[in-house]
Amino acid sequence: MTGFVFIILGFILVFLALLVFSLFTGVEAKGFGFILIGPIPIILSGGAEAIYILLIITIVLIIAIVTMLARAIRRVFSP
Repeated sequence: MTGFVFIILGFILVFLALLVFSLFTGVEAKGFGFILIGPIPIILSGGAEAIYILLIITIVLIIAIVTMLARAIRRVFSP
């Protein structure tokens, strides 16, 4: 239940940030994001520079996940 509340709260905060940004600056907001399903990243982009940023973030997250899994597996199977 707590995870669901955090997800909904995150959506609300992103919506409010985009709303405030567009109201006070008068500039159309370009955004980007990614969805990481297992080792497969799905990249949603608002421009060419966003793709490079997301690619770097995705690679770092995949390396972090693999490192955490390796440490957990080593801890379980170590005598």
